[in-house]
Amino acid sequence: MLERILADPRVRLFGNVTFRVDLHHRDLKRHYDQIVYAVGAQADRRMSIPGEDLPNSHPAISFVGWYNGHPDYRELPVDLACERAVVVGNGNVAMDVARIPATAPDELATTDIADHALEALRASRTVIEEDRTARAYLKILREYAARDRHGAQRRIVLRRRASTTPPTKAGGSWTATSWPSGRQPGTAPGQGLQRPGDAGGHPPRGLTGDHSCDHMVT
Repeated sequence: MLERILADPRVRLFGNVTFRVDLHHRDLKRHYDQIVYAVGAQADRRMSIPGEDLPNSHPAISFVGWYNGHPDYRELPVDLACERAVVVGNGNVAMDVARIPATAPDELATTDIADHALEALRASRTVIEEDRTARAYLKILREYAARDRHGAQRRIVLRRRASTTPPTKAGGSWTATSWPSGRQPGTAPGQGLQRPGDAGGHPPRGLTGDHSCDHMVT
């Protein structure tokens, strides 16, 4: 996909450039009408759980760098001679981490994946198991998306930040904040936000999201 994008004559790539050293915001403003800073994660986020530093437990940024051939991670001690791997995360990077060991090596060989990663994946004994729960959720989401729109329109604004301020409703719109634990402070797991119609008039549970961190454990 990246190769196809870079082949577009409207796209130019400038490498080995350090922002605020070789290039500044004012320089970009002189040449472009719109500027988007998409830098990604520069370091992993620790989960602070027992066993996080055991062998073969790798942050996503390290594992992705390993199979992409990043020189800083080429010697990462990734051992795929196992039957089960666990990916902790809920974002696009977590999907990429899961996709690599789940894809046939012959298919990966047609991509620009690093040779050392492809060799390790060919020797992998990881078995891909069907996640019935995820399959059921996907079925529900597809059915929900296929429904006809009805009723009054609603606008939901999600702001991801640590806060102890409960969700509020103003002008017909809910403004929900998310806590690091994904639920209101002081509540037990599973209690979270109240459902519509509950005392207090809070928005439905599930409007707040966990602060994610991606991790690969094999």
